Amino acid sequence: MFKIWSPLGWEGGSSPIFKTTPVEVSYNYGYHAQRQYPPMSLKTLQLLIDTGRLDTHHPIDLATLCQTKVYRLDPNLRQFGVHLTAEGMDGFKAKVHLEVQWASQEAIAAVERNGGSLVTAYFDIFSVKALADPIAFFKTGQPIPRRLTPPADAVGYYMNPANRGYLADPTKVAEERVLLAQKFGYSVPPLDDPVSQEAQELIKDPRQVFYGLQPGWIVSLADKRIYKPLDEELVKHYNS
Repeated sequence: MFKIWSPLGWEGGSSPIFKTTPVEVSYNYGYHAQRQYPPMSLKTLQLLIDTGRLDTHHPIDLATLCQTKVYRLDPNLRQFGVHLTAEGMDGFKAKVHLEVQWASQEAIAAVERNGGSLVTAYFDIFSVKALADPIAFFKTGQPIPRRLTPPADAVGYYMNPANRGYLADPTKVAEERVLLAQKFGYSVPPLDDPVSQEAQELIKDPRQVFYGLQPGWIVSLADKRIYKPLDEELVKHYNS
């Protein structure tokens, strides 16, 4: 009979090494609490656009990608959003305004080379659950949550203009666009056409979860109405 070996780094029993030997950090210590970002390649993104599953005339975010039913996200597994990879970057021809949670430098260059723009943005797990299935969330009758700020280990990434972080200085982001274009050998296309202007106007506020909807609003699918809070304390809470 063959012996079934445990995965590398697995610590069975009730006394793992980080308990018996505090100075030794376990190989997989804290793994259950780490944020996961399931990948999506530029090749897959281009295919979704070519087959009509995505409309490039509107900004594309996590909610849009999940609604294609091709990109799968499970917040219960601590999956916090999209990691855009550079696979298929040479064949990526679409012009899009894209909001993802993580992106490689090559993926950013492939999007901006076509005149598009990319933003990396953090969403807490409650916001991610709402974005992963907006219809199911709206049916609960809950108010749209206020997006929380990134944890300490992620603030640096989302404030870095080289990562196109949503908390970065827009002036620095424009400078990084030029530097990245020089590195990969293309000219920076202007963001002055109607589609790009519309996309830029719809950049989310750091507290905002859905495009066009504000925290604290309740979307009633049954009534086909949007209910907005009138109490000053509630408005202040969701906008703070």
